[in-house]
Amino acid sequence: MVLSPATWHDLARTASRHRRFIAAGLAAAAVAVGLQALSPAQPASTFVLTASHDLAGGTEVKAKDLTRVALPSAAVPDGQLTTYRYDGDDLVEATGPAVTDAVTGARHQARTTDTTDEDGNLR
Repeated sequence: MVLSPATWHDLARTASRHRRFIAAGLAAAAVAVGLQALSPAQPASTFVLTASHDLAGGTEVKAKDLTRVALPSAAVPDGQLTTYRYDGDDLVEATGPAVTDAVTGARHQARTTDTTDEDGNLR
């Protein structure tokens, strides 16, 4: 679509009439972009499952009772989560929370690693 010289002239005249409004809008946009660039980065977060409502003692916990919440990674104790590592859609490794042997004091952590052949079958 090619604009005629008259259309260009009309656009230039309209922009000239509203130049202060246009300048104010561009200045506001520049300030917004500058503030966003200067804002601190969001801290790394870890997703944890928490109860979505009060649960009575002895209640069997179901999926509807849980909600996923993002917490700052610093607020989550090391080794207290089950973590999963994926290769595309395939689960490659699951690491359980660390537990301490009450007798020896040794810490143990369950880790399950799955490997597949070229056809995607578990080995």
